[in-house]
Amino acid sequence: MDFMGFTGDDFEFFKRKNDLAKAEYNDKREQMKKHFREFCYQVQKSYHTSTGKVLTLEKDFKGLNKMKSSISANCDIESSGIFNLKIDFYRDNIGIYIECPKGRDYDGIKKLEDILTNKKDTLTGFFKGNRNMILMLLYSEFKKSNNNNGHEEMKLSNNELCFGNYDMLVKKIEELLPPCYNKKSTLNIKIGMQYLKPDALKIGKALPSRACSEIIGLLDLCGAIAEN
Repeated sequence: MDFMGFTGDDFEFFKRKNDLAKAEYNDKREQMKKHFREFCYQVQKSYHTSTGKVLTLEKDFKGLNKMKSSISANCDIESSGIFNLKIDFYRDNIGIYIECPKGRDYDGIKKLEDILTNKKDTLTGFFKGNRNMILMLLYSEFKKSNNNNGHEEMKLSNNELCFGNYDMLVKKIEELLPPCYNKKSTLNIKIGMQYLKPDALKIGKALPSRACSEIIGLLDLCGAIAEN
């Protein structure tokens, strides 16, 4: 299953899908699904070549529906207990992240606070060695329309993360935690990086191997957190 690179149409699909005629909509949707499957397969192949291990990616195409604006592939990192690996394809970027906690998990959020408080050295070392990595705190409210209204509460640049002071992040989590669970909403953090659309198109068929390198680094971070 070869991957020759994403196309401009793959990204434009999310911007134009509500205006496309049914035949064109179906054609472009299937083309995008095909390219994403090929990309994920090559990521898995590169991962196995590099590590000798298997990377299981569960693809989620619900984002191709009219109300959504992204598709994803997920891997449950069982050894970490609370982290999930996620590849997100948006209208203007491809994101490679680990997210914590997995789903709506109160205990997971308390463990996350513990990591940010007591494992600063591990996190700081990772961010200093991976200058393209950022951290985002996301808060989402579940709507009856099933279209989650998620937004960034905080976004920390790599330079900010390298200082190793995460007190403001922990404070923000504590502020959001009571209303979050009273209102049946959720919050989590994402640690990772993004390939903006122009970069993803320029990298072309080499993108899976690049993404694989980032994934290995993120999984190594999960392992280091679990060990310390």
